[in-house]
Amino acid sequence: MWAKCKCKTYLLMKMRKKKVTLCFNDFSYTDKISELMEQLTEEEYALIEQLKSIYDYAVFSRNSKGYDYLSCARVELYEKHKKTLKLLKALYRKYKTEEEYNRMFRSNTDGTYSAYVNSLNSTDAILNSNEVVEDSKYRRNMKKRKSEDIYATIKKHLRILQRIRMLASS
Repeated sequence: MWAKCKCKTYLLMKMRKKKVTLCFNDFSYTDKISELMEQLTEEEYALIEQLKSIYDYAVFSRNSKGYDYLSCARVELYEKHKKTLKLLKALYRKYKTEEEYNRMFRSNTDGTYSAYVNSLNSTDAILNSNEVVEDSKYRRNMKKRKSEDIYATIKKHLRILQRIRMLASS
């Protein structure tokens, strides 16, 4: 058996002139490994299980950030997000119009907070592009939205604020 890990999550095996690709980070691993068990020797199966254990531990270590429990790391991450969101909302309330605030936090357009967290979760008016939907609580899947999108929007809005302040002071 020949095994090679690639892209951090894939295991490419060459067994008896047959290549098999296993991906540890998705659910297909469970399906594929049960199929392969018939073709693997006990040593080959044990090796794959050891590699999977190492992979799982590495993922846990990366995500646990030094905590013994993943839930503790998630609580810390949540608290940091909560503080940042509170600050961001305060900035938007102070320096932006109500419409701009609503567009950032209650809109499903690219570059908004709601798109970033993949949810519109408000019982207030929800802005859907240019359309306002009153008194609705709405959750939808907003795929392909990246953190870079909201960062770019925030930077753009802060640059505009900075220019306005510079013009006002001159």
